[in-house]
Order: sequence, then C-alpha cells, then structure tokens
Amino acid sequence: DGWRLPHGTSVSTYRFGEASPGDIAINEFLYRRAPPDDAQFVELYNTTNTPFDLSSWSLLTDRGTAEIPPGTILGPSGYLLFSDRQITFAENTAAFELPGFVPLRTTGDAIILRNTQSIVIDSLTYKPEWGGDEPGISLERKDPDAITIDPVNWASSIAAAGSTPLIKNSRFERDTTPPALLFATRLPEDNTILVRFDEFINQDLVTDLMLNRRRASVTGLNGNIGNELI
Repeated sequence: DGWRLPHGTSVSTYRFGEASPGDIAINEFLYRRAPPDDAQFVELYNTTNTPFDLSSWSLLTDRGTAEIPPGTILGPSGYLLFSDRQITFAENTAAFELPGFVPLRTTGDAIILRNTQSIVIDSLTYKPEWGGDEPGISLERKDPDAITIDPVNWASSIAAAGSTPLIKNSRFERDTTPPALLFATRLPEDNTILVRFDEFINQDLVTDLMLNRRRASVTGLNGNIGNELI
C-alpha cells in the first residue's frame, strides 16, 4: 500500500528566501562566563517575515570558523542561538551547541555571520567598553535594524537572569531619534568639511546635507570613523 503518514500528522512547508546583509542580525551574545563552566553564546534574529535556510553558513571570530549544521532554519521574525557547549538555560530547538564554536575573548573579538557564497550578512568587532563585561551578563543589541558596529546600539543586559536568550532583549529600543550634530570643521582641502555626529551614520542613506542653508554633497565616511562624514 506504500508509506502513509499517520492520521492527524501536521506538515510544515517553507519557501526560503535569499538573505541579504541586514536581514539577519547578530542580536545578543555572552562572552564573559559565570561560572567558568557556563556557556558562551551568540544569538541571531531574523528581521524579516521570510524564513532562511542557514545550512553550511559560517559563524566566525578572529580565531576560527564554525560551520552551521545542515537543516538549520531561521523562521520569520525568529531567533537562533549558538553556544560553545551544552546549553542549560533553554530547552528549545532554536538553541543548541554549535560544533567548532570558537570561544569569544573577554578582551574583545570579531563576530561574523557569512553565507555559503562568502557574503557577510552581519558582523561586528566588540570591545568590553560596549558592555557585557561582567560575569554572566550578555551584551544586547538595542535596535536590530540600526547599525551593527555602532557601540551606541549595544548595552549590557538588565534582565534578572543576566541575558535574554531567544526572546526580546531587555535593552530593546527602536532608534527613532535622528543623529545629533556635534561639530563641523573645515578641512585643508577646498570646499571640504568634516561633520561629526553623536552616533554612527549609514552612509548609504545619506547623500547630502544642509549646511548654513546650503546643500552639501557627502563623499563618504572619514576613514573607519563611523560617526564622521566628509
């Protein structure tokens, strides 16, 4: 008679999307253990309503790479949590130990999420000054749609447990306030002005500015300084 599913069996089907940079956010991570045998983790958040297949993607740090296992699915507006050892704080199929997870350094490290085409979907290089530098306290992202590498977008967890794995971050806060101008100064080059703001700027969204009621074209960031435009 052939193989049949038992009566009442539910089947889920997905049409996976192709993730672009910004679709998946590095949303929270814990790099300082408490006690020393606790797990470190990195949490991802899907900022879209589209499911993604993360099979064979890579999670990298400055010291190595771990490959995400086949069949790893990140659902719409969903979370995934990768740990360097057995997880004891969450019984959830979205939280699991990742073979080859390279422990995060307490002095600062890079975290990079890369797809099978070697495209970086999200990345950052954190420092203890960003937060999360107390044992058992995670570093949480405030706004998953704001710039990843901006230290202003990160803060130590204020959750009673010290972290918020697989749920909304305790420091969640949408960035609805425009960047504030700190100062502007003329550079030696003709008709060139350096402008500094109080937070990082997405240069792809800024093509010109109004200075003294005159339109000024933006040529780019001032080197690697994310809150300065030229």
